Amino acid sequence: MEDIKVGTDNVDNIICLSFYSVSNRIAKELSLKEKANHEKKLKEKLFDWYKLIIHEYNM
Repeated sequence: MEDIKVGTDNVDNIICLSFYSVSNRIAKELSLKEKANHEKKLKEKLFDWYKLIIHEYNM
């Protein structure tokens, strides 16, 4: 496969795997509703982290 390269040592043991542009072929485009929902969840998570930091450092 052109997107996956297998690295081997001198006795053909696999020592590494490299993946190229695989996500471009398997990812799907999100709908506007899915993007908005993802953005909302991300903002909520960031706000939760912010509250934890403020609480931790008593700011």
